[in-house]
Amino acid sequence: DPHPALLVPKDAIVLGGAGSVLVWVVDAESSRAKKVPVQLGVAVKDLVQVLGQLQPGMQVVTVGNERIMFEGQPLQVIEL
Repeated sequence: DPHPALLVPKDAIVLGGAGSVLVWVVDAESSRAKKVPVQLGVAVKDLVQVLGQLQPGMQVVTVGNERIMFEGQPLQVIEL
């Protein structure tokens, strides 16, 4: 049974060291940063398909993610 594509804004994608790709998500209970490794799929306009551990409903960081220094860093969540 085919899985629907999971798309995130391109701004959510962070290039890590050694060619790794990740997105930062907001831990719902603690409002802290959590690193989720992903693989990139097809890009569609300003969205990109991600494969890996990201699950539907996870809140991805799209603004300020380049300033997140460590997993568990407290985040101020602002809905855009």
